[in-house]
Amino acid sequence: MAQQIAKYINPVLNAIKRLGGSARPAEVCATVIKDMGLDGSPMLEETLESGVSKFENKIAFVRLYLVLSGYIDRSRRGVWTLTEKGRNSPELSDAQVHQLLLEVQRLSKKPTERQRTECLDTEDSEQEEEAPEESGYKAQLLVIVRGLPASGFERLCQRLLVRQEKFG
Repeated sequence: MAQQIAKYINPVLNAIKRLGGSARPAEVCATVIKDMGLDGSPMLEETLESGVSKFENKIAFVRLYLVLSGYIDRSRRGVWTLTEKGRNSPELSDAQVHQLLLEVQRLSKKPTERQRTECLDTEDSEQEEEAPEESGYKAQLLVIVRGLPASGFERLCQRLLVRQEKFG
């Protein structure tokens, strides 16, 4: 996923800067589409099995990477806001984008404090071996869910329950 989103890092940062330092996801997507000349591109019509736009999904992952690397703050109300680091950063070189992606991937693979504590507290090594392996999108999803405020987690659970009732 990281290589697929690399080309969107600078356009997303530039879009938010041009939109005054903060913007809603739809505004960011529209600005990136315009800036990259993607209007009418068949790529914008592609969707995941869930029906979510692949393009919007990639932009959401860019946001995750930018949050984890300190360029965007963790918004609570669906507004992406640049941090001081994001406001002051020049256009990132390909090498800097690559380094940013690597750092975030390393960060998402590190065990959380809770997991480290559980491993230290557990005398039974079999339990340690049974711990699920977190990789790729699963690790990224866990980072996102763990970063949600309580109200955001509650809304996520509500949406999942509604969706389950609808499609269950």
